[in-house]
Amino acid sequence: MKTCTNCSKKKPLTAFGKHKSKKDGLRYVCRECNNAAKRGYYAANRETFKTTNKRWVAENRSRVRKHNSTWERKNRPKMNAKLARRRAGQLRATPAWLTSIQLAQIQEFYEIADARTVQIGVVHHVDHIHPLQGENFRGLHVPWNLQVLTAFDNVSKGNRLLQPSGE
Repeated sequence: MKTCTNCSKKKPLTAFGKHKSKKDGLRYVCRECNNAAKRGYYAANRETFKTTNKRWVAENRSRVRKHNSTWERKNRPKMNAKLARRRAGQLRATPAWLTSIQLAQIQEFYEIADARTVQIGVVHHVDHIHPLQGENFRGLHVPWNLQVLTAFDNVSKGNRLLQPSGE
């Protein structure tokens, strides 16, 4: 048993993190108190963390891509589940009253995105102007709610509406 210097509670040795330079090889503060302090520090400095992280990701794009593709390969079931949820969401967001012409127009957006990717060499995605899973509303999977964007712009946009420039 060991007493945490922060909360003054006696806890088992497994409740303390390792620290090589300490006499007993363990931290003076228990994991629970240490984690609480980290959460408080993060909450107080959230904006700094966000800007630092965005800058790092922008500077290390290829490293991030490599990490993400490795993670996706190792976590294939999770990725399949995520994609299945996405497809199901699209199916629920595709109205039954769409005509065959409108369904063909939807298909055409995906063909345009593929063609632009091949022609320009920059990956393009089909984006929903009003997101299917928006915060305050849900868009529909219909032709007039689709647009072709670069992959970077689409991923940066996330599940938000693009704000018109000048506002």
